[in-house]
Amino acid sequence: MLKLTIRDIAALSGVGKSTVSRVLNNDPGVKESTRQRVEAVITKYNYTPSQAARALNNKEIKSIGIIVGKLGSQPEANSLSQIIRYFEDVGYESVILESRRDRGVFERHVSFLKQKRVDGLMFFGFSGITDIEFEETDFNGNIISIITNTPSVTSIALDTKKAVDLCFEHLILEPSIKNIGFIGVSEQDYFSGKARLEAYREKCLEHSIEPISITEMRSYADGQSAFLEMAKKEVDAVICGTERLAAGAMLEVLRSDSHIQIASVGLTDHIKLLGNYKCATDLQYQEIGLRGAQCLFSLINGETPERLTSVTPILFTNIITTK
Repeated sequence: MLKLTIRDIAALSGVGKSTVSRVLNNDPGVKESTRQRVEAVITKYNYTPSQAARALNNKEIKSIGIIVGKLGSQPEANSLSQIIRYFEDVGYESVILESRRDRGVFERHVSFLKQKRVDGLMFFGFSGITDIEFEETDFNGNIISIITNTPSVTSIALDTKKAVDLCFEHLILEPSIKNIGFIGVSEQDYFSGKARLEAYREKCLEHSIEPISITEMRSYADGQSAFLEMAKKEVDAVICGTERLAAGAMLEVLRSDSHIQIASVGLTDHIKLLGNYKCATDLQYQEIGLRGAQCLFSLINGETPERLTSVTPILFTNIITTK
């Protein structure tokens, strides 16, 4: 008979792994009816914790803290799934919190994770915390920032300028494309907003093109309305600074049967489904998440003593519409 794991016992009992662990440790805080249900399954299947499980039960559970920016963001969710899967495979539990890209909330979460004494911290960087500092003793120095560069810690960052450059250079190769517009988010968001707008403006200057930009946009609906404004300005193509804005603009292209070409900084399933984009830069959030997890695990095990900033290469995706 196949030996059951603590995960199997939890599933058969209808509880979480941590509850099974608490029952095995005779935790008085477990509800009596729950304890009896779990113990009945343990007895029925003659379950005995493995040596590794006993070690965990006699010691605090190994864990890491993950602070995401927005739980509703598909790109961040793509990274998060890789991180959780990686650490689960190496025996760590993940404590997941959402900063909402607010510095005050982020700092409260950091304090909470310190109290929980997690073995390491990984967070999704954003413009409001690029200057944040940590004590050398915080999380024993096991701290990783992903997506943006946070100078005080090891970072696995995206090359956001390169993403815009690739889109622009691909569009300008088309003889029919003379005027290229840009739809972006607020410049207060340096990484997704200001940095991408500046990259676009630099490319316009390089190619002697008058920049035409609309910013302060964020949602799918914003992408639609901004595209309609762009259409009045007689542009031939538009670079959208985020995946949401691109999806909104692409939907409006389909509705209006417009000739305007769309380039997207970022590539999501929604954009792939719509399909009517000239080109897109895949920001490789899954790869970033995996590399970040590997790096944090190395730090926890003392294998990467030096701080570093690694910029992940961007995969350029070129899909031509059938129009």
